[in-house]
Amino acid sequence: MGARAVTPRIDQMKLRARAIVLSVATLSLPLAARAQSETPDKLEAPPPPPWNEPLSLSGNEVVVPTSRPVTASPASSDRLRDLERRIAELEHERSKPSSVPQWVEWLHPSVLLQPQVIWNFYNAAASPNAVNGLLPPGVGSNDVTATSSGNTTNPDFFRLRRARLKLDFIPSEYARFVVEVEPVPKDPTIPGSGTIARQIETIARLPLSKKIALELGGGSFEVPFGGEWREAHGDRPFIERSYFQQNVFPGDFDLGFHALLAAGRRFEAELATVNGQTFGELDHGGSLDLNRAKDAVGTVRFMFPGIEIGASGYAGVGQLVSAANLTFKQYTRAAVDADLYVHTRTPFGLTRAFAEFFVGSNMDRGVLAPGNLPVIPSDLSQNVADRVEIGVLARIDQDLGRFLTLGVRYDYYNADINLDNDARHTISGVVALRLIPELQGRGFGPRVQVMLEYDHAIDTIRANGPVPDTKEIDTLSFVLQGRL
Repeated sequence: MGARAVTPRIDQMKLRARAIVLSVATLSLPLAARAQSETPDKLEAPPPPPWNEPLSLSGNEVVVPTSRPVTASPASSDRLRDLERRIAELEHERSKPSSVPQWVEWLHPSVLLQPQVIWNFYNAAASPNAVNGLLPPGVGSNDVTATSSGNTTNPDFFRLRRARLKLDFIPSEYARFVVEVEPVPKDPTIPGSGTIARQIETIARLPLSKKIALELGGGSFEVPFGGEWREAHGDRPFIERSYFQQNVFPGDFDLGFHALLAAGRRFEAELATVNGQTFGELDHGGSLDLNRAKDAVGTVRFMFPGIEIGASGYAGVGQLVSAANLTFKQYTRAAVDADLYVHTRTPFGLTRAFAEFFVGSNMDRGVLAPGNLPVIPSDLSQNVADRVEIGVLARIDQDLGRFLTLGVRYDYYNADINLDNDARHTISGVVALRLIPELQGRGFGPRVQVMLEYDHAIDTIRANGPVPDTKEIDTLSFVLQGRL
């Protein structure tokens, strides 16, 4: 009974082992050989293993019995030789000289266009029709009236907010040349408009080790101060930067030299020395520096997964010029800034939160509000009365898929803490709809989006004296942005 019971079990094990070995041998054959095979019957299976060799019948691991080696068919060898021939042909094609000059491949152009239509609504205190804070009889706060300059007080218009053409010339990983221009007409409401030159810079990259590199640059570049300046205008869903940033660096760009030390993707430190006269002040770049002193800027950033922390410092010299009295007075400028950027991916899409805090002394350039500048003292041997500024920014953006972004922002700027309530509060909301999103996974491609933004500003900024009537300004803006 025992022998008869064992014999069928051995036979079953032999049949099962033969099937397993046949499957493994079939899978080990090259794909080309299997394709050339007419029928599975032409495959010669190895002989079955002895009944006493170990087998795994769990279905997860198979201990293949010792068998004769399986060799590739002649068709497989022919297929391999054909692939080698095709690879050699491709390498030969790549080695041929290109009809396109090599310097053309070094050019990396980019374009940013932001045509905009803007509507402004004022209360009586903020109206451009007001004279000494009062509206003329029969004139509403949002009526259109004539001005002494031959213009009108119309606040609603189409304009070309940004039109920027940028050329990056990168002949190697160690050198980069950048030229960016903006051929748009001068707009008195936009600091720096009408200045064609923007970034014009030579950059040298010096790798110090596998993870540490030093970049040296000179020319015209954005002043590396704070966190918001690092965000490109085409990436930010809001049309403008925060109000305190617009007052402190109205033209964004200055002339000088800077050095950037990068340690992998975790740390950056940048030092710069600049004229201290940003594009957009006075005659928009004609007089690029009014004193001999140069300003110094420094910033450091620590980057971790999902979070970035930055700190900046600024030290320099400003000046006051009285054309009427032919007097000239210099004063010190100084500022510190800290920013925090957090981003995480949620089921709805990418969520970004950004906060920045700024404290400065005499940093306002007086472009948006001339009363924010210090005053020349009657005794030139005396120092000016310092104006200490504070800026706060809090912002959250939420992507909803690839096509929609929602954002809210609170912006606070105190132009002089020595004055009671000398500040501007701005609350903003934006909806950005990408009609043609960035090519997924490519990092380039045509990107077209529309942005609808609403801003409500409460303003009590003044040169001096008691707190005036509160100015309230509502702004509705529509932008069709194209970026390549």
